[in-house]
Amino acid sequence: NSNPTKIKATQKNIEFIGQQKHGVVLNDGRIIDGNRRFTCLRNLATKNPKFNFFETVILERDYENSAKLIKMLELQIQLGEESRVDYNPIDKLAGIYRDIVENNLLTVEEYAKCTNQSEFEVRKQLELSKLLVEFLDSIKAPGQFYIARDLDLNGPLIELSSILKKVKDEDKRQEVKYIVFTNFLIQPDKDMTRFIRNLKGVVNSQFLDEFIEKEIDLVEEVLDDLPDQGHITTDVIAKVKANEEVKEQLVRTMDLVSNKVKATETKNRPNQMLLKAMDLVEAIDGHIVKKLTDEQKEDLRINIAQIEETLSELKEVLER
Repeated sequence: NSNPTKIKATQKNIEFIGQQKHGVVLNDGRIIDGNRRFTCLRNLATKNPKFNFFETVILERDYENSAKLIKMLELQIQLGEESRVDYNPIDKLAGIYRDIVENNLLTVEEYAKCTNQSEFEVRKQLELSKLLVEFLDSIKAPGQFYIARDLDLNGPLIELSSILKKVKDEDKRQEVKYIVFTNFLIQPDKDMTRFIRNLKGVVNSQFLDEFIEKEIDLVEEVLDDLPDQGHITTDVIAKVKANEEVKEQLVRTMDLVSNKVKATETKNRPNQMLLKAMDLVEAIDGHIVKKLTDEQKEDLRINIAQIEETLSELKEVLER
C-alpha cells in the first residue's frame, strides 16, 4: 500500500513479459528482495494460473534469530548496488531512521558498508530523516512517511537543513523550523525547493524577526486545527492544501521579506564592491611593481589614473 502506482506499473510489466529478475527468500519463506514482484504475481495468479509461482534464490543459511543480519542482507541487495535507483529518497530516509534510530539495528558505520556509501553521506541522510520525523510529528502524523513522499519533500528538507544551521538562536531556530513545516504542508508554491531556498537570505538578514512575527500565529493556527493523531489522511492533507487564503498569506509574507532583503543587498552592493576593490589594490606587491618593465609601469599608471577618475566621479555623486 505504500506505493500503489509503482505496484500497478510493475504488475502490467510482469503480465506482459513475465518475471525478469529473481527474488531472494530465506528458507522459512520470508522475502528479502522482491516483495513487489511477489505481490504482483500473487495478484495476477488469481486470474491466470501461469503466474502461480515466484522465481527466487532460496538462502539455506539460518537467519531465524538475527534481525540485524537479515536487515544487513536486505540493504546490501536493495541499496548496495550502484545501479539500484528505484527507491524514493523519502523511503530511504524512512528506512535509515527505522534501522539506526528507532529499531537500533545498525550503526552508521554498518549502514554505510551495507549500502556502499560513506559514513558522511549516511550521517547527512540520518540528519534529514530526523527532520522528516519532526515534520510528521508536528502535523500529528507520526510514522506516515508516505505523506512526505506525496508532498515530494526530499529537496525542501535538504534546503531546510541548510537554513537551520544558519540560525544561531535556538528559539528562533525552532520557530523557523515550524514555519517551514507549515509551508511544507500547505505547499504555497509548485517548486517548494526553490521557495524554501529563498529563506536563506532572510535568516541572515535583519528581517528574520519580522518574518517570524508575520508567520508564527498563522503556523500555530494551521497546526492546531489539524485533526487528532491517527486521523491524518490524504484527504485531510488535500483539504489543508486547498486553503487558498492561508496559501496566499504565506506567499505574500515570503515575497515581502525576500524583496526587503534584496533591496538591502542592492543598497549594500556599492560598499561591498568598493571593499573588494580595496582588497585587490592592497594585495599588489610593491616589490613586484619595482621589477616591472617600463611599458608595464606605463600601463599601471594609466590604470591608476582611470581608477582615480572613477573615484572622483563617485565622490561628486556623494556630494550632490
